[in-house]
Parts: sequence; C-alpha cells; structure tokens
Amino acid sequence: MISNNPFIHLFKTLGKYYVFDVNKNKILNISEDLYRGLKKIKVGKSTENAKIKNLVDLGYFSSNKCKIIEHSEDIYLEDLLKNKLGAIILQITQRCNFRCKYCVYSGNYHNRNHEDKNMKWDIAKRSLDFLLSNSKDSEKIQIGFYGGEPLLEFDLIKDCVDYAKKIFVGKKINFNLTTNGSILNNEIVEFLHNNNIQITISIDGPKIIHDKNRKFANNNLSTHDVILKNIANIRKKYPNYLSKININTVKDHECDVNEINKYFSEEEILKDLSKLNSDISNDNRINPINYEKDFFSNIEYEKFKVILSIIGRLKSDDDNIFEEYFSATMLTNNKLKFKQNKILEKSHPSGTCIPGATKFLVNVNGDFFPCDMANEISNILKIGNINDGFYINKIRKLMNPSKIISDECKNCYAFIYCDQCVLKSVENNKFEDRLSRNKKLIKCMETRKETEESFKDICTINELYKLKEELKSDFNL
Repeated sequence: MISNNPFIHLFKTLGKYYVFDVNKNKILNISEDLYRGLKKIKVGKSTENAKIKNLVDLGYFSSNKCKIIEHSEDIYLEDLLKNKLGAIILQITQRCNFRCKYCVYSGNYHNRNHEDKNMKWDIAKRSLDFLLSNSKDSEKIQIGFYGGEPLLEFDLIKDCVDYAKKIFVGKKINFNLTTNGSILNNEIVEFLHNNNIQITISIDGPKIIHDKNRKFANNNLSTHDVILKNIANIRKKYPNYLSKININTVKDHECDVNEINKYFSEEEILKDLSKLNSDISNDNRINPINYEKDFFSNIEYEKFKVILSIIGRLKSDDDNIFEEYFSATMLTNNKLKFKQNKILEKSHPSGTCIPGATKFLVNVNGDFFPCDMANEISNILKIGNINDGFYINKIRKLMNPSKIISDECKNCYAFIYCDQCVLKSVENNKFEDRLSRNKKLIKCMETRKETEESFKDICTINELYKLKEELKSDFNL
C-alpha cells in the first residue's frame, strides 16, 4: 500500500517523465499515466494502480524522512578540531595592487574595505604551529596564501614555506596561492615552480572584458596584457609547471559569455590550463546586481553546447569555461551523491563544511574565520583567534545551520544534493549579524531548482546518448 505522502519528486524533460525516489535515491523514467497518477497521490486525490503497487512491492515510494537535523560529525567536533586539522589559509596581506570593481573589499559590500595591513611573522609562525599541534591524525596538510595580493609579501610566503617544510615532518604538504598574476617575476616563478605551489590566476576574458573590472590601483590602467605576458614567460621557462596553474574567470553580469569562450579557445598562451568560473557575488552586496534574462540564457546555451559535446554531436572544446563545471564538477559530484541509498534518522544537508576542521582562514590580525569567503566584520563568523584557539560553540552552530529550518529540511527532496554553504545563510550588514531563516529559505528555493535542473541534464544526456551501463549505474538511472 502506497503512503499518502510518498517522499518523491516528479519532473519532466522535453519528451519524458520522471520520478525521483528520495529514499531509494534513484531516478525512474515513467509513463505519462504513471506520472499523473503519482501527482494525484501526492496531493491525496487518488489511489494506487497495478504499476504503482508493483513499484511499492519493490521498495519504492516510502514516506520515510530524516527525524533529526544534525551534522553527522557533531559529536566528534572537539576531536576533529584537536587532532584532525588539515587545511589553513593565511591572509598574508590585505594590500592589493588592483582595484577590481566587483571585489568584496571594494566598498560595494558589507565587509571590510582594502587596508594597508600585512601579517606579521609571529602570527604566521604561530598559525602554522597551531595547525601542527592540532593535526596529529592528518597525513596531508594544505597551506594556502591569500590576500589582498599575497605576492606583495613574497618574503613572508617564502619564510612560511620553509618553516612548514621543517615542522610538518612525515606529512604530505600541498601549497596553494591565489594571485592576480601581475607580479609573477622570474624570482617568484622559480620559487613557485621549485616548491610545486598550485596557483590560481584571475583572467576574466579578452582585454576589453577583463579590463572593464580589473585595473591597477595606482593608475587605473589595463592589467590584462601584463598577466598574459607573465603566463607566457612561465610557459616558456617552466612548461611542466602549467599543470599547477588554474585560471579563474569572474563573469560580469553584462559580459558576452560567447566572447569569453571564444577568447579562451583561441588564446594560445592560455591553452591547456585548467579553467574555473564564477559569478559576481550578490551576497551582502550593498546594491545587489540585477541580472538580465539574456545573461542566464547565454550561459545555459554554453552549457547546452557542453552536453552536445558529451553526446558526440559537437566537437569537444576543453577551453569552454563550462566544460570543467559541467562534465567534471556537476557530473562527478552527482555521481558520488547517487551512491547514498539510505535516509539516516539523524542527518544534515550535505553542503555544510565543518568550520575549522575542513579549513580555516587566519587573517592578518590572527582572527580565525571559516574560509577566505567569510565576511571579516561578522562576529558570528569569527570562529577563534591565535590566542584563544577555536570557539567550539560558534563552530557547532555554523556546522548545523539547517536547524533553523528543521521542518523544511526534513521534507525537502533535494536534501542529499543540497550544497548550501553556511555563509549563504548568514545575514551580514550594519543592522544584522546572524543566521537568517528567511535568507536560508530563499537559498533553499534556489537549491531545489538547481537540483532539478541537474537531474534534467543527466536524464537528457541519457535520452540523447544512451549512457554506458556503468555510467547509468553511477546515476541510478
């Protein structure tokens, strides 16, 4: 007998009907009649038919839901923070030689503005010592350098790398650095190469698009050509180091996505580099950006081209800035999530990290924050400092943000696929500094929509290009 409230989600593609069974974590392609029947059952207007009964007998359409919203690692929090730290981000400096219009420190956000502060060696050293003291059960250590523009304090970075290599004996250390790419001189590049440091360089596209937002602070002039010249120098001197370089593109709401893709596919200097992309953040922005419909439709068209390349209808373009997002990030992440086949009695949506244990930022003053994306004027996001260590109670609250919408979470079909970062639930402005129920619920609507679109993408690929059996199994199709 089917439940009056089966935990399922119904959706359609252009020519097919589907049901996502949350308890089975499986997508079924169903007939239109079955789709309509399940739709009626969901609103209590119909009874089951023979086909539904057969599926019920196979274990489908259960009404089982999570009973308690709580992070699975909650009871181990103190042990994790004391023994299993694995990643730290050192805010080497708050100075920057760029003035990017969309930067969170530009004055357009409820956040600190650009400052002329550098991290002192004492704070950097004590931060690395803190990581060492609380990582005895961690085999791998990740150390990141962040700014401002961290390479403005190159000597401090060198000291940190040398010191880390001395103290983290027996552990595998990975270093990474986010840079605007403007001061990658021969000395710096040689050091980065010799120490195998992963770097992310920001390039927003062709010169006219890139220079619109990314200009030098001292003269407001172009930055594009300087960055490309530096990357060309790396390509010439250290071609084997190119695998350690990521390019990040921030898409302006007025940009031409097609022109950006064309640029990356044609610019020889950037060939074969790993490419990431992101949007200008609207979170805590003083005057939020109003995106035009064309912006989203153009992006969807580019993603559609990636689908065509996956199914063999279009030549694959590794330099499409959505190629990695779609074929690697989206497909791989969902593949892993489809492996979960049971709703636990106590659980929490899967997007929430464990601040501190997953990683943490130490700013120039020695204050701890969950990551480099955190608002530094937010007290609720300050999770400790170099003198006091971690604030356990604050971290526990931040790793369980969905407790403020517990009932909604329990009833959400996208529970397993939710990737909401806790920062998306924090209201930071001059009036408020708290976890916001309303803000979180708005993000929940976006997550449900994105999850359904992701399901549709996977099903559409399967419809157009019969997936290999092992891939179909990965996605529970």
